[in-house]
Amino acid sequence: TIYGATWIENIYGCTDELADNYNEDADFDDGTCEYPDNGDYSLSFDGQDDYVIVDKEVLSGSFTISAWIHPNINDDNHRAIYADYSDQLEIWFGYGFNGKLRLHVGGLNYLDSPYNIIEYNTWNHIVGVWDGSEARIYSNGNLVISGNPNLDNPEPHTFNLGARMNNNSNHTFGYLNKIELFNYALLEEEIYSLSDFNYSSSSSSSSYKFNAGSGIIAYDHSGNQNHGTIYGAEWIIPGCTDPLANNYNPAADTDDGSCEGSLVNYQDFTYAGELDGHYYYLSNYTENWDEAKLICENSGGHLVTIQSAEENEFITSIIPEYGWLGLYQNIDSEEYSEPSGGWEWVT
Repeated sequence: TIYGATWIENIYGCTDELADNYNEDADFDDGTCEYPDNGDYSLSFDGQDDYVIVDKEVLSGSFTISAWIHPNINDDNHRAIYADYSDQLEIWFGYGFNGKLRLHVGGLNYLDSPYNIIEYNTWNHIVGVWDGSEARIYSNGNLVISGNPNLDNPEPHTFNLGARMNNNSNHTFGYLNKIELFNYALLEEEIYSLSDFNYSSSSSSSSYKFNAGSGIIAYDHSGNQNHGTIYGAEWIIPGCTDPLANNYNPAADTDDGSCEGSLVNYQDFTYAGELDGHYYYLSNYTENWDEAKLICENSGGHLVTIQSAEENEFITSIIPEYGWLGLYQNIDSEEYSEPSGGWEWVT
């Protein structure tokens, strides 16, 4: 027998206003929320003032942090992937230290991996785990260090991705993708599965795929609505931008060093553009003119020769500051004289 209670209709649907399929009439969330998925985007961080802030408390006690990172500089600065908003570093996971990974748990003490665990200018999958008594760090599916150097269970805090913002430090310089947070310690087989980029877990507490491609919202795809706000970081589509490579990605707008099978060595050059059927590449490091000429020829090309005003304008647009051209003064030429005689293009 019902006394006083009244019947209402339960309307199930997506109750998250940020979702594409938000149902304003729904009063019970049924886990069907869908968020923008506009392609294979990543977030690019400039190492100075970019970060994501999540004003929710997600991790405490046992936890796992999984992330795909593409670090673009090798130095001994601390670079945060995840940092809680606290002075005591309850949870901090990041890289630096000449290729080290570091995990803080419950305070200022931390577990360090050996040197040169991560590779620069390429994608790495990294995982930090705390099971309540032991910390573990993984790289590309492999355990690299475990232990408990006076670590303790962390207290819950809001957090940042890509920097430690309670003191405006530890800014990431590179690209981040597919950061997943779990409020329990994953087993090794689960971690190995996460090292496959295409694998999706259904048990994360927060899942940041970074595939919206626009806007300032870092959508949480876990269904828990732990969305973040993006400050400064830019949307990019990383991939192989070299049209001569076997894995050329015409949608990519940022070269991530993954090119394979090209005539041009990606370690020496980065594709810069095309004009009238000619491909142009910028060197990744500096050399003198003679060495630059030889490196170009060994890669099946030559130092650029400018044949028109249009090409001159194009070259000006892709050279960041200065660079060698294929113009030299031939001292064996019959027209040689100082300072203006005997100048020739290499082709």
